[in-house]
Amino acid sequence: MPRLAFRTALVLAVILSCIAMSAYVLAHAGGDFQSVREFLYPVEGCSPPCWQGIRPGITDSLEAVDQLRAMPWVKNLYSIQGIVINDSYISWKWDGSPPDVVDSKRDGRMWFHNGVVYSIEIPLVIPFSSVWGAFGAPEVETMLIAPLTPPQVFYVATYLGGSVAFSSTVICPPTALNLLSARVDANFEMMSQGNDLPTKHTRPGCENSRR
Repeated sequence: MPRLAFRTALVLAVILSCIAMSAYVLAHAGGDFQSVREFLYPVEGCSPPCWQGIRPGITDSLEAVDQLRAMPWVKNLYSIQGIVINDSYISWKWDGSPPDVVDSKRDGRMWFHNGVVYSIEIPLVIPFSSVWGAFGAPEVETMLIAPLTPPQVFYVATYLGGSVAFSSTVICPPTALNLLSARVDANFEMMSQGNDLPTKHTRPGCENSRR
């Protein structure tokens, strides 16, 4: 009987969490989700992974730099050699009036391997609720316990076959409200050869994160 009560309580908790998440998104339906989608979703004719026409795994460094320089809100590009001889990255500042989803106080970054883009990091100021509103529910979401005080978890939500990920650090407990209000950053990267993405959502709790 106690086990049945526990399972019932667990199911109710999951249902209430989903209801709370849906309610939160609906309550913020007036948000400018279109601007989020326009800035972060692959442009027409550009298969994922793709950000603003730049494709990790496809676009070479020269073409990527040309495209960055053509963007009106990108300035001060500088290149740094990586630890591995074939790796390097470019960072840039944000100029003028970048899209309002961008954290203009932090640099954007693009990584290269053998002269080809393999990862793009975009700093954002939006919460996950905005990502949910623009992209829908994550295809895969994972949580890992963070070595931080107070207890927190690293949260990653992936979309478009794993080609774009939104990451954040979420305060414990990772309730729907805490998840949806957490600010995220975006990462676009080469998709792995073969489908090695988790088939289930991995969402451990915070019990083991306590010091």
